[in-house]
Amino acid sequence: MTDDITDDGVNLSYVFEKSPPNIGYKISDIAEFKFVNSYGGSQKKHCIDTVDIHLHCDNTACMGPRCFRTTSKQIILQKDDTVHIHVRYTCSNCQESIKYFSLAIDLLDNKSDIQIKKLGENPSFAPLTPANLFSLIGTDRDNFLNGRKCEIQGLGIGAFVYYRRVVENQRERILCKIKKVMKQSNIATDKIDIAINEIQFKKSIELTKDVLPESLHINGQNPLLLLHRALSIGVHEMSDEECLKNATSVRVVLIELVERLQQILKDNNELKQAMSHLIQLPVTQA
Repeated sequence: MTDDITDDGVNLSYVFEKSPPNIGYKISDIAEFKFVNSYGGSQKKHCIDTVDIHLHCDNTACMGPRCFRTTSKQIILQKDDTVHIHVRYTCSNCQESIKYFSLAIDLLDNKSDIQIKKLGENPSFAPLTPANLFSLIGTDRDNFLNGRKCEIQGLGIGAFVYYRRVVENQRERILCKIKKVMKQSNIATDKIDIAINEIQFKKSIELTKDVLPESLHINGQNPLLLLHRALSIGVHEMSDEECLKNATSVRVVLIELVERLQQILKDNNELKQAMSHLIQLPVTQA
């Protein structure tokens, strides 16, 4: 086992909440060598602490995102062997919905980093898709659902190809939404107009480099450039696992961008209505 695996910049919550099965991730500086309670008393072992996670709960008492917790406080690791473990999470609100995860974890040579892969989960992995996304992508709904189906089944190439088709086909509609946000913020739309009319996908996205509003940046990054970077890699240049990892990232970033667009436009409309109402109120004399 070596430590030259790329750090994927994800945390344990991401693996539980958002990753489909069969994608391996390196997580840095997470393992500790400390005393843990085990059979025969407290002993010092290599381990990682579990985390609370947020999942959609279908219980009628919840019907929305809720915090799930596990009674397994630590996962004990082996120095020279893969640990296969099952973790049970329960909804902290209704105390009825249960989610099981099966994991494979390797402790890397520096004894602080791990390589982790979700082998499966029950109920099965099924990321929710917001209605806002379907509203935006319109005729590419089936392509997106086919991509999602491939992602759930761990078919990386299929998921990647379908998601790429969605982004490329709906580029113009996404840019038109961005233009609306820019107009509301009194930002010049000259470059975004050129991007909308540009036929080549690459040139079109590159034109947004310096004009995308900060409110649409994700962790300080232009999401359109991130999507283009991922989608510009040829399918035959990647393994199926790499395709799956990139496809998942594309879906997550695309949904986040659409949600931000919708929220900004909604907030602006609500503000306009509130301002209009206040302006119409009669002026009272002090």
